This record gives sequence, C-alpha cells and structure tokens, in this order.
Amino acid sequence: MGAEGDIPKQVSGTIPHFWFDILGRIVPGAFLLVGLFSEDWHQSLTSFVHKFAADFPLTTHSVGFFLLFSGASFFVGHFLGVLSYYLIDRPVAFLWPVEEESVCSPEKLPLPEMLKACMKSFTSESGKSSRSSGSEEPGASAAPVTSKMDRFRKHKMLAKQSEAIAHWLWIRSPDLAIIISRWTAEALGGRSVALVSLILLISKWRCLSLPIRASLLILFFCGIATHCHYRNRSITNAFYFSTMLEPNPGGEEPKRKQAAGGAV
Repeated sequence: MGAEGDIPKQVSGTIPHFWFDILGRIVPGAFLLVGLFSEDWHQSLTSFVHKFAADFPLTTHSVGFFLLFSGASFFVGHFLGVLSYYLIDRPVAFLWPVEEESVCSPEKLPLPEMLKACMKSFTSESGKSSRSSGSEEPGASAAPVTSKMDRFRKHKMLAKQSEAIAHWLWIRSPDLAIIISRWTAEALGGRSVALVSLILLISKWRCLSLPIRASLLILFFCGIATHCHYRNRSITNAFYFSTMLEPNPGGEEPKRKQAAGGAV
C-alpha cells in the first residue's frame, strides 16, 4: 500500500517540470527559432502546415525533425529564461513590485518554527541591504517603505519567502503546490515571450511589414502583462494557501495512522 500511495505523489512531482518545459522553455524557444530563420513568415507558416498535413502518417523523418526541433527549442528557451530574468523580470519588479500589504505576515501563518526562522532571515537581509544603501541610519526605527528601491527590496524578500513556502507546500499539499508551480511557469513563459518579441523586433525590423511589427509590439506588452499577473498570483497565493493547512512542527507530513493507533 505504501508503494501504491507514493505513485500519485511521484506523478504529481513531474507536472511542474512539464509546465516549466512546455510553457516556459519550449514554446518561447520555438517562437524565437521560427522567427529568426524565417524570411517570409506567412509563407513559412503555410508550408509548415502543408508539410505537417503531408507527413501526418508519422515517418522517421518527421519524428526525427520534431525531436530535434523540440530539443533545440528547449535549450534556447532555457537561455531565454535566464536572460528574461535580468532584462524583463527585474525591471518589471522594480516598476511594479508586489506590495507587502498584499500578503500575511509570516508570524501569523501556521508554518513550522524552522521555516519562520528562515523567513525572518530574509527580512533581516532586506533590512541590511536598506541600511547599507544609506536609506536608513543604524539604530533608527524602521521607516515606512516609500522609495522605489525599498519597494523593490521588499518585493525580492516576499519572492524568497513565497518560494520557501512553496517548497513547504510540496510536503503538506502537493496539489496546492502544483497550482503555484503552474502560475510560476506561466509567468516565466510570459516574460520569455516578451523578450523573444523584443529580439525579433530589433533583429528583423527592416524586413518586417507594419502589421507584423504591430503584432510583435502587442505581443511584447501582452507578455509583460502575463508575467506580472501570474507572478503576483504565484507569490501572494503561496501565503494564502499556507493558511489553509493546520500547523505541523518541522513541516513533516502528518502521520494520521500512528495518531489513530495511539488513540485506540
């Protein structure tokens, strides 16, 4: 029974990787490859559809091409994820950070004491960074967050705390953790698509028609909006989901069978 009970958890553990690989890496990577190596996008798309229809009965050539293209898209998307973090995520977080008022204080959450101590260390790191920048005098009381830089530091602190809670949720409730992981993957996909749209606009500007330029520009802003939306949901809802669980010291999964046996 124990081995059978572990199967759903093993299967659910592969779902986040599926979302990250498909939404966050393969799709943006394929978008960039097709955009960069296509001179006439309309003609390329039409020929691709015709070739797919002709090769619909799977052949060795079509399967091999699909695997090669998927692998190349994955690696390109992996690099896009890193670049989009520095070129899209950090500037967006500086301009539109997650507000501290939108989440519960870690002290009020039913979290293990060890996890609370870890989250407090993130808070102290944020305070040290603020003092080192000269925005706060040593020994002074905590000032209200007013500047953009202070809000950005608070955002990074909340993101770290949310990630720590998400790891804890994998132990307590994998179903809730899968939801957060999917939102994180969608945020990654949004910012990667935004970066791809920007790359294609810059590199292909002269050979693009006006409608294609407008479409890429719209896609860029849609990617930014998608990233902001799902980033906010993944960060804030990790705090919210943790309030739905009972406290469990140490973060271990409750042993209901042993408790029931002890009661008997």
